[in-house]
Amino acid sequence: MARLDEEWLAEKGRTLRPTVPSTALYDRLKFVAGIVADAPAGVVRGPCLLWRGEHGEVRACGLPEKLVIGRAADCDLTLSSPRVSRRHCEVTMLRGVAWVSDLGSANGTFHNSRRLGAPAPLRDGDVIEVGGRVIVFVA
Repeated sequence: MARLDEEWLAEKGRTLRPTVPSTALYDRLKFVAGIVADAPAGVVRGPCLLWRGEHGEVRACGLPEKLVIGRAADCDLTLSSPRVSRRHCEVTMLRGVAWVSDLGSANGTFHNSRRLGAPAPLRDGDVIEVGGRVIVFVA
């Protein structure tokens, strides 16, 4: 069994490095808090999606059974960016749980900074990234 004492620390301390906490979680929480705070009164009623529009205003969209996000005009939530595919991803409500899934987009869909490989359940405050655009899920 390894011992933890002054001698061990003196020997191993030269190779130990302090762990620096990642700022990714802090940055995400700060962003989510900012977008929710900037949302017009009464629009943050879940389940819904919040995102910043072309001029920085907060926009909101309630969630029907299925919502397709993409660049095409026939999408439920249209984002105008060359990095967004025509039909990029979808959010589906299934038994009271919202799920996000990629629709074979060129640049991928990210859920809390991780590229989606399979549908993922959404929790309050989760972040969906679509072609560089950031969308917050509110339960």
